[in-house]
Amino acid sequence: MTANDPALQFPRRLWAQQLSQRIERLRRRGEQLRTTWDLNVLRLLADDAARVADACRELGFAPLGDVLDDVHATCAGLLDPPRAPDRASRSRLDGLIGRLDAPSLPRDEAHDSPVVAGATRENGFPLLVAPPPGYWTRFAATPAHAATSTPAAPATHAAPVTFAPRGGTACSRDQLLREVSECLARDDASIRGGGLLVLLASDTSDPATAATRTAEALRAICTHVRAGDRVASDGAERYLVFDRELSADALEAEAARLRENLARTGGFDIGVCPFLRGARNARAMYEAARDLVGGMHAQARHGVFVVRDLDAGRGGDLATQVRRALDGAGFELLFQPIVSLRGEDGALFQALLRLRGADGRLHPASEIVPAAQGAGLIGAVDRWVLAHCVERIAARGAGSTQLFVSQSLASLRDPQAVPALAAMLARQGVGAGSIVVELRVADAIEAPAETQRCADSLRALGARLSLAGFDAELADVHPLPVLAADFVKLAKPPALDAEEDRDAFAALLEHLHAQGTRVIAPRVEDVHGIGALVRAGVDLIQGNFVQAADSDLAFDFEGARM
Repeated sequence: MTANDPALQFPRRLWAQQLSQRIERLRRRGEQLRTTWDLNVLRLLADDAARVADACRELGFAPLGDVLDDVHATCAGLLDPPRAPDRASRSRLDGLIGRLDAPSLPRDEAHDSPVVAGATRENGFPLLVAPPPGYWTRFAATPAHAATSTPAAPATHAAPVTFAPRGGTACSRDQLLREVSECLARDDASIRGGGLLVLLASDTSDPATAATRTAEALRAICTHVRAGDRVASDGAERYLVFDRELSADALEAEAARLRENLARTGGFDIGVCPFLRGARNARAMYEAARDLVGGMHAQARHGVFVVRDLDAGRGGDLATQVRRALDGAGFELLFQPIVSLRGEDGALFQALLRLRGADGRLHPASEIVPAAQGAGLIGAVDRWVLAHCVERIAARGAGSTQLFVSQSLASLRDPQAVPALAAMLARQGVGAGSIVVELRVADAIEAPAETQRCADSLRALGARLSLAGFDAELADVHPLPVLAADFVKLAKPPALDAEEDRDAFAALLEHLHAQGTRVIAPRVEDVHGIGALVRAGVDLIQGNFVQAADSDLAFDFEGARM
């Protein structure tokens, strides 16, 4: 195996868990090329096919691996040099895509994985192909399947090759949003392609030159967008692009290509809201994309960001409620005790975020977080939770109280997150040891360098670190040795029925204890199994068996000692 082999990058079990989704994504990319031939989608298809082919062989699906190798070879032939397909290569690629079917996997390997491989993405965004000069303008907007294998005529008489040409038209923002509304009013709006891009200029420092920059930016954007796209400015150095055709994946790739081509004009960050997100009005789409890119920009994060939660108005409405809760009232904190099975002193609680909706319903974090992420507000939500937890500890009188506070991948990647926590603690006169910052194992695996930086900063501050979602069966991929987490929370109840399983779990816990890491079993709902957890070496438990979450930091830890 080479250094690029997936078996060296991801354990066999993780590849097995992801295989169906990866095959389906390959099929979608192939089907996307049937209607709109896109060079960058072709590169994504080629790269992913090669990686998944190797994984298929490692998992024992050699015939499927051979088909994927053929997909890769066909795509590679169209990428070097970049060209549109003739009839033969088009037919061959269609036939190969039609043969892609996810294999049957053993039941214990066929469930979703919390870890999603980013093999076809660089820094979270699609890989880009730099086309040769004049590539984009050489192609006409004829259907992709109309290309033929007829020998090319002399250049002066050659029929145009199939590819979408460049060039959009400018209009007012109101006119653009009216056209978006017209598309949304159609019966097929929820399944059709197309969507809205909101571009935020990186350089907004000199108000005196804003008008000049706006005119130059509009000209540049109109030059580089697809033919037929509509372009507008909203007067705040933000720009809108309306595309009527591209699928959600292709729209994201188009946004990344557009951002790269506009780099010479000062640079832009782009928010993307496809029609498929379930929007019902143009302004909701615009505000979702605008707030998302604005929120990321405020965190010094740059790139292309896609709205994920705009679902039939419900997600957008929840995002609006999150925004209002950040500005005033609506958020609530509940606390659930974490009890030691070893008779240790200390009052440990998990902080749980809730949002009281306008209808009185209490939304859990599982609904709040996706809405906040889609609106670019998750960093602000994380800071709100931390600040209010520090205030609660200060009001209680710190003592031995420790609060476990969940933080997102956005905060994990924010170099100012730990300094902001330090400032909160200093203002309230609370010791750093009272806060246990909880990160998801999947996030730690996705962003190992940022996780290491965050862990080192927390350790220097004196705060504690917990990793949630720890799968004991996948312990070999967890970055625990270098992170030296104070706690890990099991992702699921351990398998303790067979002696072999009990021995393996006990050995893992012995290893964790040796490096100073304590193990928490969450979601304990009844007394059954607690004895086995104690014998296996689990240190703490959390769940409704201990006590349901409550707004007060109240629990008899002395009486609950085991």
